[in-house]
Amino acid sequence: EEDQNVALGIIVGAMILGMAIILSAAILG
Repeated sequence: EEDQNVALGIIVGAMILGMAIILSAAILG
């Protein structure tokens, strides 16, 4: 169960990081 939570956290973190990169790229143009 712990491994599942860790994997979920990594996935969520990666999604947030990806969105941040996309947003910064869109803002900076």
